[in-house]
Amino acid sequence: MPFPAVNVNATKATYVLKYRVFGRQRFVTIGPHGAPWTPELARKEAKRLLGLVANGKDPVDEKAKARLQAADPLRQSRINISGTPNKG
Repeated sequence: MPFPAVNVNATKATYVLKYRVFGRQRFVTIGPHGAPWTPELARKEAKRLLGLVANGKDPVDEKAKARLQAADPLRQSRINISGTPNKG
């Protein structure tokens, strides 16, 4: 069973899951060590993410899609009545 890797940088350890999907090696950051990420919670999150991978989904792609959907209303609000984007 894979465990989340711990990336130790100058400031704080970070939990990272390394996995392979569609023939590509991917990394997803779970979070920095400390509140709320304890080793037990990071393992549970890693298992949840690996479940998504086992079902044919890529957590990195899912996160990117969610980010784009969250940004869509902001883009729509920048389009004025004439249908052209506002500058700025």
